Amino acid sequence: MPQDATPAMRALDRSKAAFDPEWYVAQYDDVAPAIADGRTADAWEHYVTLGRPAGRTPCAFDEAWYLRKYPDVVRAIEKGACGSALHHYLNAGRREGRLPVRPQAVARVFAYGSFGSNNVGDEAILEGVKRAHPGCIQIHLNKPRTGPGFFPNQVLQRPGFFTERDHLILGGGGLLYDRETVTLMINLAKSALAAGAVVDIQRIGCEAANDDYADEIRELFALARQASVRSTRSQAIIERITGTTFPVAFDFAFNLTEEARAIPRVLHDVPTIGLATASMDDVQTRILANVIGDYLRTNPNSPVRFVHVPHSRSYFNLGNNDHLTGEKLWVFMGIQSVPHSERFELHQYDPEPLSVLATYRRFDGILSSRYHGLIFGKIAETPTLAMARNIKLLSFLEDHASDMLFSAKDVHDVAAKLPEFVAFVLARRQAEGTNAVNA
Repeated sequence: MPQDATPAMRALDRSKAAFDPEWYVAQYDDVAPAIADGRTADAWEHYVTLGRPAGRTPCAFDEAWYLRKYPDVVRAIEKGACGSALHHYLNAGRREGRLPVRPQAVARVFAYGSFGSNNVGDEAILEGVKRAHPGCIQIHLNKPRTGPGFFPNQVLQRPGFFTERDHLILGGGGLLYDRETVTLMINLAKSALAAGAVVDIQRIGCEAANDDYADEIRELFALARQASVRSTRSQAIIERITGTTFPVAFDFAFNLTEEARAIPRVLHDVPTIGLATASMDDVQTRILANVIGDYLRTNPNSPVRFVHVPHSRSYFNLGNNDHLTGEKLWVFMGIQSVPHSERFELHQYDPEPLSVLATYRRFDGILSSRYHGLIFGKIAETPTLAMARNIKLLSFLEDHASDMLFSAKDVHDVAAKLPEFVAFVLARRQAEGTNAVNA
């Protein structure tokens, strides 16, 4: 949608994303006759020209239940932050994964994603799914972190695994990175549908989708009752492949925002910048080590220290094992020659998303080449510098631009952007006046 779109146009666009034509026709008796005799082209045109001005809703929506279920919406209405329960749902609630009506009783909710891969970003996705669907059962890659779970092959090889009252969610994270994974999701969806279960694609990342297996992607999306994607870049990619525009609903990890921001923001005694790295080869790691090491050597009087925070201890990819990356940074930096070597620290991998978010809440700033590093910085309200502009990070930068989000073109460019970023976080620290405690 053009940036200069009017508020009315933006509101209409959000209504269209939530519009349910079958429900609308069934709910309002005058719509079908109007379409049949040519007075209106379709249900959407009727809603725009007649229904919306008359106060009709674009989809099934239970205002009383919504307000009981989400008391923060009541408070928002009382404060004048939104006009009504429906206004909140269309403008924020749908994107946050809130339900418009009381859910029908289901036997079980299953969620398939990159869970159990020893990546705290993927575990944050799972925790976000659980906030929307308490008690959901994970279909995981390696092992369940908490709660019950199944390998995909356990599901597919067990006759009668799904029942007609089950709900299968495919999504969360970038799951379209190869034909094998897309085919696996197709098979899971078909197995669930054969049993009469409901299948949805929710908040999926499509930045890695490849035209080589576009047919499989089209088949997957055709199987879902409804689908959403996690970014506007993903939306454009899937629209090009499938010919359909699916609504954007930001990553499931954002469902942890309220809990994370309830954690007191108490900073370290020394201004501290977290460092989250992703899939770096030795050349890139050495460049980053030189950037940070040179900053520490050339700014001996700056109080800033850096802490490497692993997001992944990958079972599958040495290049994506942040423990190894952190150790390489330490060695390449020649830390023994840096004055006050305590100005660079290595944290251990922590698989608990809220614990990592608590760590982010104590940082003055974040340098991240990880998509979920940017998400965690956003959730924790911590200034963040994206250390690259690959398609995943660009999608985040475009959707979540703010005065606390900076970016470098690549790891080489971090050196040029770092002084400005450090100056910003130091000024913010002074203005924020947050109590400091020892690390």
